[in-house]
Amino acid sequence: MNRPRVYWEKGNHHSQHYIDLLIAQTAIENNLYLLHDDKDFSLIAQVDERLKEY
Repeated sequence: MNRPRVYWEKGNHHSQHYIDLLIAQTAIENNLYLLHDDKDFSLIAQVDERLKEY
C-alpha cells in the first residue's frame, strides 16, 4: 500500500480517517469507481490518480 503512505507523508493524515484510506485502497486495488459525497476522498484522489471518483 505505497500510495496511502505517500498521502500520509504529505502531512494530510490529520484530516483523514483510517477507514477512508482503507475504502480508497480497496477501490484502487479492485479498479472500482468510488461513489461519494465526501471531500476526504477527493483529497485522496488528488494524491493517487488511480482512485476513480464518480
